[in-house]
Amino acid sequence: MKSIDDPSEMTYLLSEIAKCSVPKRYIVTLMAFFGLFNAYCMRVNVSVAIVAMVNHTENANVNKSILDTECPGLVDVTLPVEEPVKGERYNWNPTQQGFILSAFFYGYFIAMLPGGYVAKKLGAVRVFGASVLSTAILTLLTPLVVSWGLVPFLVLRFLEGIGEGACYPSVIAIISNWSPKLERSRITSIIFTGAPIGNVFSFIISGLLSSSDVLGGWPSVFYVFGALGVIWYIIWAFLIYETPYTHPSITEEEKLLFKGEISMRNKDLKVPWKSIATSIPFWAVVVTNFGHMFGFNIMITEIPTYLNSILHFNIKSSGILASLPNISDALGAWTGGFISDKLRSSEKLNITTIRKVCNSIAGFVPTICMVAIAFSGCHSVVIIFLLTFGLFLNGFKYAGYTATAVDMTPDFAGVIYGLTNGIGNLSGVIAPTMVGAIISNGVTIANWSRVFCITAGVYFFTTAFFAVFASSELQPWGKAEPENPKEEKS
Repeated sequence: MKSIDDPSEMTYLLSEIAKCSVPKRYIVTLMAFFGLFNAYCMRVNVSVAIVAMVNHTENANVNKSILDTECPGLVDVTLPVEEPVKGERYNWNPTQQGFILSAFFYGYFIAMLPGGYVAKKLGAVRVFGASVLSTAILTLLTPLVVSWGLVPFLVLRFLEGIGEGACYPSVIAIISNWSPKLERSRITSIIFTGAPIGNVFSFIISGLLSSSDVLGGWPSVFYVFGALGVIWYIIWAFLIYETPYTHPSITEEEKLLFKGEISMRNKDLKVPWKSIATSIPFWAVVVTNFGHMFGFNIMITEIPTYLNSILHFNIKSSGILASLPNISDALGAWTGGFISDKLRSSEKLNITTIRKVCNSIAGFVPTICMVAIAFSGCHSVVIIFLLTFGLFLNGFKYAGYTATAVDMTPDFAGVIYGLTNGIGNLSGVIAPTMVGAIISNGVTIANWSRVFCITAGVYFFTTAFFAVFASSELQPWGKAEPENPKEEKS
């Protein structure tokens, strides 16, 4: 055993872990889960921290009299609205706050489109790690940059979006390489629930840190999550390999699970751009991705503000309550993934039907919940229940449209998901900007009801489009051909 003072101790310990008997696909699944967990912690922490960063009492664009009259009865039954917070306060109006929350997604959209192609060329494991690491470094710099002014802060959030843009296309390529067919729904669901669970952790911890004396109050939010991202990257770089066939200590038994499933995915491939662009099933994934991301972005970026301004929960309570729907989303994802894999192994339904049923549950139920919230007024218990129940069944989307990207074309899964999620994440630009515009003339129940009704309409249309036009069968263009015709195809 090496000495604790040996500088190579970390390398030694991690190499010993890598030699353990735990199946390597499970280690990849767990580490990829925590990668998305960290990515989402750093993406959404500003949604809670901004409540502490804004000087509400001096914000001339917030109609304080209206704010106080919305659900006044809840002020006495919930915790006080005003909570002592630490750190500098800024006079950002609702429109400027909308720009702050959406700036990330401008960069995210730009990086998402080429992200899958870059992951194909450089290696999905390497790109995923670099994506989280770059976001972590920028997160650590946030308190310093905010002190320079609004524009530098917007630029930093934009750069964070670019840094994180390759996360999803690279992780879907990792799933393609590391998930046997009969485990694909479960592995996809587990990895992707790193996002909602990251939201849960970020909402709760951000609220607690913002109202504490730790590291100056709200700046600690960015220090803590940035540091966690760096620590995760160090472990990822030592433990994870591109494919089962490049892993130095994987068992022959586990390799057999991937026999015939990984052929040319890591070679130079000719991407059939024209066939992809003219594929109706591809556009079905794009459309439903947009709808789900629109609703999800409303949940992760705006709900803390809604809970604080309308239902009068303070920053700690807003963070905790906003986390409940995300816990439900994760539980729903695991449930949907398990049911989907069981149905597939039983061969009672074909894969397209399974994906459409799961996606319909994930979209139509939240549609109903959003409409119900719009008409729930000040019934805070009912609203929290609807948010929680809606996102529980929304978790079935991972066994719906998300897994469809791998089903359609395992060889180009990263490229496809980069395109679909890139276009879909335009909603990340649209949603916060839309909310800022709607509530700019008053933080009222009526204005928030418009937000929820619009979200319901988007959910309904995009889910219906997928139900009609999607296909999870291997597409005619889904089998890769090498860019070099002489390259061996085996």
